[in-house]
Amino acid sequence: DTTVMIFNTKEGVSFAPDTFAIDYTANRELNTNKAR
Repeated sequence: DTTVMIFNTKEGVSFAPDTFAIDYTANRELNTNKAR
């Protein structure tokens, strides 16, 4: 579930903010494609 992944990354954002930004963008694209 991508939603859970985003939440997990948010909690650990302090150790890798760059990774969070990349994951968030990738998940957002996947969710947009799923919505279609």
